[in-house]
Amino acid sequence: FDDFVAGLAEEWGMKGLSVAVVQHQPNGSWLVETKGYGTIMPINSNSKLFTAMAMGLLIDKELGLNPDNSKFSPPVAWRTKVKSILKDDWVLQDPLAESETELVDLATHRTGLPRHEMGWKRRADLKYTIRSMRWLRPSAGWRDTFQYTNWGYMTLAHLIDTLSLQSFHSFVNQHIFAPLNLTHTTYNTSFAALTGHLADGFVTVRRGVPKEEGGIGFLGAKHKAVELFIDEITDLTAGPGGVMMNAKDAAKWLQTLLLEGKHPLPPHAQIIPSALIKRLARGVTPISSSLPLPYPDVSIRSYGGGGQLMYAYQGVNVSPSAVPPSATSAPFQGINLLTGPNLRLCSNRLWSTTGVGSAGFRASLVLHARVLALRF
Repeated sequence: FDDFVAGLAEEWGMKGLSVAVVQHQPNGSWLVETKGYGTIMPINSNSKLFTAMAMGLLIDKELGLNPDNSKFSPPVAWRTKVKSILKDDWVLQDPLAESETELVDLATHRTGLPRHEMGWKRRADLKYTIRSMRWLRPSAGWRDTFQYTNWGYMTLAHLIDTLSLQSFHSFVNQHIFAPLNLTHTTYNTSFAALTGHLADGFVTVRRGVPKEEGGIGFLGAKHKAVELFIDEITDLTAGPGGVMMNAKDAAKWLQTLLLEGKHPLPPHAQIIPSALIKRLARGVTPISSSLPLPYPDVSIRSYGGGGQLMYAYQGVNVSPSAVPPSATSAPFQGINLLTGPNLRLCSNRLWSTTGVGSAGFRASLVLHARVLALRF
């Protein structure tokens, strides 16, 4: 397997890769394989699941983690309207979306807003950024269609700040990272860098680079290290994509998901309510419902919360979490897989998750297909 991954990295020009595979065996034991081909890396949009989990923990009345919930009547729930909490800080160009958007709409990308990735300022605080949404033009009606955007998860992070009376970072650390002993998982780039194991990001440059300037590698490209995640960006985009972790912590997190929120080590404390895990894995927004389906083996895809895409492939329920597919889950077969390629292809903007045409995306697809084929 090491030779396979090394060959894949060389073929696609990846400078680093972390892989974590966990499988729950029928006898209750675990098969856990981790390998850090590049140590601590950002998990990009898989961070959305931590944000959705944190909001779910606040909503769960039995946990009592929302000291300000008594202000709201009825108490905060997934169907609570954002306007009722943020008041004048929540203004959208679509009056219907402004008045009716609920927390569940933020988590499932159905507000009518497109990506608008360059709509936020790097050094702005989160509250200012959410207030600036009044200048963002919608490209669809409220709940008309699925449109992937990071703005909903920025808003959820701000809501967690507001409702928990503590920072979003500290809330997630206190209630998820620390109880699971995820000691190499953080939103803080400076902390990750101090470990000495933070992997550099790489941008590749397309064909046309003169050979004397290093025009070699994937598509005749050269690779350039970039500091993609710096603290001022991570603070602002923590909700949609700020988590960094190593392969061992990733394996522990994947085990927790397969155990429906229980700690993978004895005495298997329930860290996250099982009902919350199941809710976020339930499809809410159809991504594509056009018929006939283009591939008969693949069902219609739907989006739950926190990057949880769900569909069936040949009768097997699969969840390629977030975009790109750096995590794949076949929950009813007890398998979870996460990879973290640190390569971005032809990124003409600073904040860019790996696109459809990128080496990291396609190499991840090949790797995930290979691992799932080996396990089934």
